[in-house]
Amino acid sequence: MAHSAHDVMENLSYAMLITAAGGTLIYGLYADDIPARRDPLTGLEAAGLAVVPAFRCAQAIGNVAAIPV
Repeated sequence: MAHSAHDVMENLSYAMLITAAGGTLIYGLYADDIPARRDPLTGLEAAGLAVVPAFRCAQAIGNVAAIPV
């Protein structure tokens, strides 16, 4: 797979994930549904917290440049 095709697919997957989480959150706000408001935020927080150890592990084995966190 070409590098540019990989980048397009990766960006598309991120956009779809953000759209799904945002849509669920907006629905939760509109319908006053507490779990629909809570779950996307909890998932995005967990994903954000998982990024730090993943980057640190990749950095430790030399796969990425230094990323200030």
